[in-house]
Amino acid sequence: MSESPQLLPLGTAVRVTDHEGVYVIIARGFQQQANGYLAGYKGMRHPHGSGAGVREIVFTQTQIGDVVHRGYEDAADAPFTQKQLENARTPTAPRPPMSEPALVLDPSTSGEQVLAATKPSGELPERLASDPKDPFKELRNRGRRT
Repeated sequence: MSESPQLLPLGTAVRVTDHEGVYVIIARGFQQQANGYLAGYKGMRHPHGSGAGVREIVFTQTQIGDVVHRGYEDAADAPFTQKQLENARTPTAPRPPMSEPALVLDPSTSGEQVLAATKPSGELPERLASDPKDPFKELRNRGRRT
């Protein structure tokens, strides 16, 4: 990890510890750590590339054992690296809760997308389908010609 981290260019071929073979970098970015920034990568095994039954691996700069071949770089890489570093510095939005909130679509609003919270006691909403045995009866009847 370092305060002025570098990203390996796309197309770089590396050997990754605990993985056999050579992997080609297909995606890259930074992760903020307590003592600096860590470069993270996604790679595909050479010579297979992306295909059915071939899995991508995710690894960090500390897992790279050897750079076999350095990939393509040009003037766009420096601004890209700077932008990735800024993104790593920006605090992330809070993660959504692990379970969905108790919300239901209120059918009485007919097309409006208004959410109504369910009752905490677990009671059913006041308005139910006209036929409790067939909740889709109204929808089926709308499509019939009379």
